[in-house]
Amino acid sequence: MNFFKAIRDKLAQVDEVVPVLVFFELVYLGIGQLIIWAFLPVDKPSVALGFAIGVGLAMMSSIQNAWILSRALNSGKSRRSTSAKMVIWLIIRIACIGGVIVLAVRTDFCSPVAVLIGVLSIQIGVYFEPWARKRRQQREKREDK
Repeated sequence: MNFFKAIRDKLAQVDEVVPVLVFFELVYLGIGQLIIWAFLPVDKPSVALGFAIGVGLAMMSSIQNAWILSRALNSGKSRRSTSAKMVIWLIIRIACIGGVIVLAVRTDFCSPVAVLIGVLSIQIGVYFEPWARKRRQQREKREDK
């Protein structure tokens, strides 16, 4: 259990939101893998691998976004410099995702559609983060009393 707590604490050093995002992306991965293996009449290993790759790319994207944003805000550089870095890293991430999808189409090692569905997991964390923040604030208020 200390291993998971160490990972959570390391992610929280980047930004307090990152552990919540990664947690909900992992939940999305688990539920998606369960649905793929239990219910879908498809090539299960190919779809499961593509989905896992997509969720992995989304998790790296969440961590990278928070890391770049925290570095940019703490460095005191101009908005133009910060915006340029964010756009450059966004282009790099899109190129990586596109490269994986092209490789999947050409070599058929995984499902390119499943990769795209997996990448959408970044939105799951974003939708649930306000709920998790509100719950954390309520818990902190109870502990303060």
